[in-house]
Amino acid sequence: MTCSSPGGAKKTIRCAGEKRTRRPPGIASLALYAKTANESPLTFFSDNAKMNLVLAILRAFVGALLAAMKPRATLVAETLALRQQLAILRRTTPRPRQRPMDRAFWAVLSQTWSRWTDVLAIVRPATVIGWHRRGFAGSWTMKSKHLGRPPISAELALIERMAAENPLWSRPRIAGK
Repeated sequence: MTCSSPGGAKKTIRCAGEKRTRRPPGIASLALYAKTANESPLTFFSDNAKMNLVLAILRAFVGALLAAMKPRATLVAETLALRQQLAILRRTTPRPRQRPMDRAFWAVLSQTWSRWTDVLAIVRPATVIGWHRRGFAGSWTMKSKHLGRPPISAELALIERMAAENPLWSRPRIAGK
């Protein structure tokens, strides 16, 4: 029952002379959770949780539609990239490190597929670009290196010829000439 108080605010209190009726246990709790005609079956979710659920379902639906419209080569490249990342994460170490073959895979994929950054999750795209730059610089270093014995200078060739022509001469005599 609602009685007015001297301050004018309404409160639910027991007024004087009012009889208190005893309800069976459980009925009071049922009255608190009674559904009205406009409530949905998801009333136990908050409004924020409902919105997150609807957005997640919408994202999944839109993602499925977009995947159906992608060309087959793009889907194959995306699947390959995701599987490669899973293979790295399945390694037994707590924080798996990239092996040279993993780095080479991402360097090649970054040059052949334009949407490689969309599926990259384990490293930053700038890291992959750095791997590619280092690999490219390394290949030029290897190509510019001279393999084998360096060429013999003209002076050394003269000394060897003199030693072969005069086997009885010693080193100091050849060096003095």
